[in-house]
Parts: sequence; C-alpha cells; structure tokens
Amino acid sequence: MKRCIWLILLLFVFICGINAQESDTSAVKHWKFGTVFNASLSQTALSNWAGGGENSLALSGLSNSTANYQKDKISWENSFEFAYGIIKQGDASAEKSDDKIEISSKLGREIKTHLNLTGDVEFRSQFSPGYEKFTDPVTNVEKEILVSEFLAPGYVTSTIGLEYKPGEEFFVLVSTLTGKTTIVLNNDLSDAGAFGVKAGEKIRNELGSYLKSMVKVPLMENITFQTKLSLFSAYKNPDKVDVSWETLLLLQVNKYITTNFNTHLIYDEDVTTKTQFKEVLSVGVTFELK
Repeated sequence: MKRCIWLILLLFVFICGINAQESDTSAVKHWKFGTVFNASLSQTALSNWAGGGENSLALSGLSNSTANYQKDKISWENSFEFAYGIIKQGDASAEKSDDKIEISSKLGREIKTHLNLTGDVEFRSQFSPGYEKFTDPVTNVEKEILVSEFLAPGYVTSTIGLEYKPGEEFFVLVSTLTGKTTIVLNNDLSDAGAFGVKAGEKIRNELGSYLKSMVKVPLMENITFQTKLSLFSAYKNPDKVDVSWETLLLLQVNKYITTNFNTHLIYDEDVTTKTQFKEVLSVGVTFELK
C-alpha cells in the first residue's frame, strides 16, 4: 500500500515537473472553474385530514465544484461534491436523509490520442453520525445504535492506470495498481470490526485492481442522463468485487429550476448490509457559478 501511494506521488511530481516551466500568468488561462448549488424543500401540513397521515418537512442541498486544468498533453481534474438532507415526520425527531462527502483529484498525461497515463485519488465519507433503529425485545422500547459517522467509515482510493477519454462525456480508467484504505476512527465501531477492519484497528489497507467509468448523454432537449461506475477487487480476495454505481437524470425546467432523479447502488461484502440502494427525487433551485 505504501509503495502504491509513493508511486502515485512520484507520478504527480513527474507530470507537474513537465509543466513547471509555464508562467503563472499563462497558467490561469488553462484553468476552468465551476460550481453548482441545488436546494430543495418539501412540506406537508395536515389538519383534520380524513384520510389520515402526518405532517412532514424535508430539506436537502448539494454542491458540486470543479477546478480543471488543461494544457497540451497535461490534464488535472478536481471535483468536490457535498450533499446533506434532513427529514422530519410527525412528532419524531429529525433524521438525515442524505449525507455525502466526495473529493477526487485526477492528474493525467496523454501518451496517445485519447489515451492518458493517469493518477487518481478519491476520498469518500459523511458529515454526521448515522443511526439504526431497533426495538428492544425485552422492554419493547424503540432504541437506536450508532452505525457510522465522519471518518467511520472513510475511504481513500489511490490508483495509477490508463484512461481512455475521447471527450468530456465519457471516460474509462483501468488500473492493476490500486490501493484502497478504509478508515474507522470511532472506537466502538473499530472494536466491533465494522467495515472490514480488524477488531480494535482503525485502518485497513488493500491492494488490487480497479475500474472507473463515466458516461453522460443528452436524451432530449433539457434532459441529461449520467452514470458513474467503479469496481474494485483486492488481490487477496479477487472473487469479491466492491461496486459503486450511480445514475443521475437531470431535467432542466429553466435556468434556475431543475428536477433530479438520482440512484446509488453499493455492494461491499465488508459492510454488514452488503447491498445498499438509495434513490432521491428532488425539485429544487439551482445556481451555477462559472
């Protein structure tokens, strides 16, 4: 794992060194920045409603920022994606409905048309604690137990590989030299051996092969579909493949109003719930900064 990280760092230094002679003034021309904010609110209020039901309030927000550099054969793509949502129903306390931190940095050098030698580092975690509710069989009282929090888990994936990228709408990165680090800093979760770490340990390192791909296509006017897929297989357990598959259907009503339908499928045998699935449908206000 340490060798893998050092190789990635050396690749970054090598690629940056090739471009070091460029002046600061001209470098600015090759950067492209962008930020998208989206916020949505949903409320249901009932009073003497014959059909029954409960009052509810849901609020969610997300931001996606990019900082991309391109000059000659050198590219450096950085993205910062954050999402958080809460929901309150009836007299129950508010709970989170979405929680995401995803930061990635990808540095590449073209070695052939549309083919890049690429180093990619990705970090994933969440902002706040997550709980699982259960009913105590003895007291019949509903309780909750901590199942996750910031850096419990946290994932860092570091890879060196070849990327085929014919345009902004598609790429596929393949690597046989990838390190995956799982972080569990919470003592209780660490002692329980959560997320695949050994009981009492807080870090787990794996070396394996990796595939990462993205496709973005316009379906019709103002409607775009995007899907991202990543697969990781550790060499110690090559028959077990970690899967992360996201889809996003974006309907642009006008400059500021959008409707998003997002799904996320995760399969990881190191997690108690091996198969996880989430879908989010939101209508909200979007602001784009360039």
